[in-house]
Amino acid sequence: MTKILKYVIASNTWTVVNDIPFTPYPGTDITYYNGKIYAQAGYYKKEFYEYTIAGNTWRRLPDMESALAYDIGPYNGGSLEVDLSTGTIYSISGQGLIWMQSYTPSVNNYSVSGTWTSGTIDLSYVASWTSLIASVSTPGDSSIGYETRTSSDQITWSSWASVSGEAISSTATRYLQIRATLNASSDLTQTPIIYSLTINYTGDTNVPTNPTTFTGTSQSVGGVTLTSGSSYGYHQPYFSWTGSTDAETSVAGYYVYYGTSISADPATVGNYQTTANYTTTLEMTTGTTYYLRLKTKDTAGNISAATTGFTYVYSGVSPPQSITQTLSSDFSSGTATNVATTGDQIKLSSKSGFWQQERLSLTPASIYAGGKFAYVSSSNKLYTFRGYNTTTFYEYDVATDVWSTKGVAPVQVYWGGGVVEGPAGYIYGWRGSGFNSFWRYDIEAGTWSDANATDAPQQLSYGASMIYDGGHYIYAMKGNSDDTFMRYDTSSDTWD
Repeated sequence: MTKILKYVIASNTWTVVNDIPFTPYPGTDITYYNGKIYAQAGYYKKEFYEYTIAGNTWRRLPDMESALAYDIGPYNGGSLEVDLSTGTIYSISGQGLIWMQSYTPSVNNYSVSGTWTSGTIDLSYVASWTSLIASVSTPGDSSIGYETRTSSDQITWSSWASVSGEAISSTATRYLQIRATLNASSDLTQTPIIYSLTINYTGDTNVPTNPTTFTGTSQSVGGVTLTSGSSYGYHQPYFSWTGSTDAETSVAGYYVYYGTSISADPATVGNYQTTANYTTTLEMTTGTTYYLRLKTKDTAGNISAATTGFTYVYSGVSPPQSITQTLSSDFSSGTATNVATTGDQIKLSSKSGFWQQERLSLTPASIYAGGKFAYVSSSNKLYTFRGYNTTTFYEYDVATDVWSTKGVAPVQVYWGGGVVEGPAGYIYGWRGSGFNSFWRYDIEAGTWSDANATDAPQQLSYGASMIYDGGHYIYAMKGNSDDTFMRYDTSSDTWD
């Protein structure tokens, strides 16, 4: 839920006041001071908000400082409280940390004024401006002013010019920048807000010019030159063209048709391409005339009228008659030895593996979230945490089918935790559960140590997985719907 409620003691009633800009979770807390409610978001977030009761409005304040080196905000046990004598707000992070910080609210809600300058906007081609329309909110006597500047090369720019109403007065050229000046209300309690900016203009509305020269050859490399309208026996003639132009923007590509219709629309029955050449793959019939037709398209989307660039009369051999067998019903009529003809395919029959019929020894206890096998080939043994928020660690001897309990993990392992094989004599493990804890296990000594393995640079959660490359690198995915990919160097004990 993201609702904030108000309870009136006199009438014993509850009222929904306004939506909360975050979802309350462990670590969320609120406190009251001088007509305003202050809130920390919790759930590891550093977000900090202020709610003005009189105006029924939320605003986001500067983020909280990170808890030590973890770069996270409050979680379980996080709390917020105010010193009413000074207005100073104190926060503790919870989650087993000793971190505490304070925040002193400003007398004013907002700065007197500020500016925002857009990045360079590439409009390709501008014939004239129509308007600059802004979707804004200007509460109280707050205001927003706009200016623009333009350039044809992004090097030399015009001077900033004010926008009057919706009219842009800068010279109409390809590149545009917008500068907005925001002025707070006179009592500095309200800010103007820009939601969107729309630039309306007249761009490239003229169609491009079609190519002026078409060339045909018998093949793309070293071919015999062909004359349009003449008869040839080449199966795959090659065509190229030059001379297409666009005065406002540039030529983007061509709709190309090759076939027997002299009136075919290439944009409808042809194919679009960006190259200025074409090799036909059409099976042609002797004595038939074929036409290469195209339309030119520019980067603004304007398309020219169709033109016939080349006429080709084919005098070669017509394509042979053929019959195709492609279905399982076609294939099954033959004789098959060690092949399968199902699924409309002919392929080798599958060679199946097998599951052992004998049941292996049961694990000493139930394996849960955090359990993940690591295999050590030199000893032919498997290792895994039990998981389930425990420190239990097991070894399984494949040769003898025997389980044994080994040295316990430094802390409890839960969802996302696991183990991975490393260089000879060692296994590495991680805690999961949103922590970046990473340890090394000495197989001969039977002990875990965090002194010999640097913690991962990011927290590992459900879905975390690691793999050893057999050399000295371990590759890791952090899990929790995050695409971060990390690598650990076992020789230097470093992450990247």
